Amino acid sequence: MKLMKIVGIFGSIRVGNTDWMANRLLDSAETNGAHVHRIFLRDFDHIEWCRGCNLCHTNGGKCIIDYDMQKILSETIGGRARADD
Repeated sequence: MKLMKIVGIFGSIRVGNTDWMANRLLDSAETNGAHVHRIFLRDFDHIEWCRGCNLCHTNGGKCIIDYDMQKILSETIGGRARADD
């Protein structure tokens, strides 16, 4: 059986009901054997919108802007949360 990996991305700046509900869901998945990783956007200082420059297409998929989104992407698309590792 293939290990299920779930990334929970928490977008609220407050710790409240949404965090509580999402954590209950992720805790349940973890109890049932899933690998769970939580990302709290409030813990990051510098996240920007994509500028649409498309330089990532010529830079090996890496954005030229040095900001916290790279850390998030490494945790999801290119890192430990990938479903194929």
